[in-house]
Amino acid sequence: MEVLRDIPKIYLQVGIVTVGFILYLIGLAVYRLFLSPIKGIPGSKLTAVTGWYETYYDVYKGGKFIFEIEKWHQQYGPIVRINPWEVHFADPDFYDVLYSSKSRYSKIDHLRFRFGTPTASFDTTEHAHHAKRRGAMNPFFSRQRILNYSSYAAGRVERLCKRLEAEYKGTSKVFCFNDAWASLTTDVINYYSFAMSYDFQDYPDFVAPFTKSIKLLAQSLHLVGHFPWVLSLLQSLPDSVVGILNPAMVPVFQFQNEITAQIKRIVHEEATNSGSKPTDHKTVFSEMLKSDLPRAELSLDRLKHEALSITGGGVDTIKNALVTASYGIISNPAIYKRLHAELVEAMPDINGPPPTVPELERLPYLNAIVQE
Repeated sequence: MEVLRDIPKIYLQVGIVTVGFILYLIGLAVYRLFLSPIKGIPGSKLTAVTGWYETYYDVYKGGKFIFEIEKWHQQYGPIVRINPWEVHFADPDFYDVLYSSKSRYSKIDHLRFRFGTPTASFDTTEHAHHAKRRGAMNPFFSRQRILNYSSYAAGRVERLCKRLEAEYKGTSKVFCFNDAWASLTTDVINYYSFAMSYDFQDYPDFVAPFTKSIKLLAQSLHLVGHFPWVLSLLQSLPDSVVGILNPAMVPVFQFQNEITAQIKRIVHEEATNSGSKPTDHKTVFSEMLKSDLPRAELSLDRLKHEALSITGGGVDTIKNALVTASYGIISNPAIYKRLHAELVEAMPDINGPPPTVPELERLPYLNAIVQE
């Protein structure tokens, strides 16, 4: 006791806190290894103890944790534990179980802060709440509504083809699939969903500031996913300050302002029923406003979150699918030759009207490529 009296009080307090913290970590590790509900799932013991392993590969290594998961599946089998609270499946038979229309699974709650749109349907973690929000938009994304809109999408594709003929054919100019498909998908999605046309396809080399910003934002998602407070901090700053710190965000802010103004116009029209047409076709906002969602679900911020989620989630995912398919077809002569022959047979007159979507769906090899 005499020894303890000789130790400065602050050092003693720090020592007690340190020992207590170490004991807490030991207890947490013991719980996660031996008492957790998923303790029996095979996998790395290190990742069962701490989520920092995932953070290291996602943030420091630039999103490479997914490749670690692939290695673990090769080592441990189709079901592995990837962190203290998650299990990963690599079993095609489980797909129908997880994504069945009868499943009632909820997401981990902290995932809703990844994209800065926590009230969007995609980021809603509780199953019943997500189903209600998503159900309000289902009619807008029905097969028939998409088919009715397919002529616009076909026109955009034709526009792309004409640029290829005029600017790239017979030259050594490099055509970047990433930029071209990004501009195409952004134009199609934004016009269909919000009746907003930007004509990004007309930009030089298909490189538009907004699509570049979306690409840069996608690269930062791993950091924000693990440290959501970073995004909260940026959102608390004025747009002008963030624009100085990160100029790539300026086009995103412009889009947010324009989508907000569009929402206000549509909400005003729906509320007053004045007969004027703020847009030349019904938008996703129109569908949500006439749904049975409660008033709290139709606030300006929530509608804006939904719009940002549709654009951010739709553009990059579809673009990546198109880029991957394009490269896979062109880099494999056998696939290219067989697909080309099928398309030539289906469209003998290249200057004639393009096939409809149902007609394209009946082409077996093209359909197989799309499904793949």
